[in-house]
Parts: sequence; structure tokens; C-alpha cells
Amino acid sequence: MNQNTIPEGCENYVLPNDAKWRLFFGECHGGGGEAVAGRARTDVELLKHDVDRLLLISEAIWTLLKREHGYSDDVLTDLITKIDLADGRIDGRGVKELPSQCPYCNRANSGSRAFCIYCGKLLPMKANPLSR
Repeated sequence: MNQNTIPEGCENYVLPNDAKWRLFFGECHGGGGEAVAGRARTDVELLKHDVDRLLLISEAIWTLLKREHGYSDDVLTDLITKIDLADGRIDGRGVKELPSQCPYCNRANSGSRAFCIYCGKLLPMKANPLSR
């Protein structure tokens, strides 16, 4: 069975990316645990690199905004708090987009999609919790 074949009885699993598929297949169906673990470690290292790069970019943007537009750290802190509170809790996390159900085919879609990826019909718009 190749990695793109869904095992019988598992058709309803939502597996959003290749790394999760490999973990699911390896853990649930004995598909080479050591190789799966090695690939998972590689995926973690790539994610660490991405986070480090995003931190560097964020720091550069914030430095530029302070220098060119005169913003203060207090302005940034207040905005971070406002965004953090959008879900009703101060927990250091932004609002996560929950999947939306297509009213036509009843399948789950990413909250950021305008059209259903399964039937192609227009999805209802959601209110942005950060809008005024």
C-alpha cells in the first residue's frame, strides 16, 4: 500500500498535510516506525527554522515601524493584547479559524475559503472578530 492509499475504514479521517499522513499511517498500520520518526524529527527541525526566520522578520518589521513611523513598544503591546483577547482569553494565542461546514455537501472546509473545495459552491461568510 503506498502513502496515498487510504486504508479501508479510514476514509473519514481528515489528514491536512503529508507529515500527519505519515505519522497516522506509521502508527496505525505499522508502516515503518523508525523511518516515520526520522521524518517527523526532520519536520520539527524545518518548523524550528521557520519559526526562527519569522521571529527575525517580525523584529525587522517592528524596528522599521518604530524608526520610520514613531510607534512605541506600548502600542505594539496593546495591539497584541487586543488580538489575544479576540477569543475571550489572554493565552498568547490568536483566534484559530475553525473549519466550516459546507451547507450544500456538508463537508469540512478551511475557515479562510470562499468556495467549497468539494462541490465548488460559495461558502457563507464569517464575521471577523478583529473588525470594528
